[in-house]
Amino acid sequence: MPLRSSVAVFRADVNGGRLEPTDRKIRTEFSVAPHDAGGAQDGELVLAETSERRRLGLPQARVAERLAPWMRARRQPDRDLRPRHPHRVPGSGPGAGARCAPGAAGEREDLRPLPLVTIDGDDARDFDDAVFAEPDNDPKNPAAST
Repeated sequence: MPLRSSVAVFRADVNGGRLEPTDRKIRTEFSVAPHDAGGAQDGELVLAETSERRRLGLPQARVAERLAPWMRARRQPDRDLRPRHPHRVPGSGPGAGARCAPGAAGEREDLRPLPLVTIDGDDARDFDDAVFAEPDNDPKNPAAST
């Protein structure tokens, strides 16, 4: 029976546990025997080896790795949280950013001198939301004098 790896949330129960896949394309849960739980605790994000469907009952799975014990009970996007093997890009390393020239703004307004603060959450995919604030010194504004 071929095994597939998938990221899932482990849910402990009296029979060992079950896995709720984070990939919304996988529409079934998996049963985990107590000896296959790998020490996972309820609500942890795990990497699991899952089997094909069974005729009766839930398909079986085994916890291969506990990915994020600090994440609890929240559905996460299906992303690989295991450490990556570092690789070197030629010309990278400390000081590489200083050698890069800023891109041309073209016909766009150049906002790089403004002290913008990003407001995207840690789980954002695009990090493009930001805010800027400055004192309002307009004498017509009654709050400007405070």
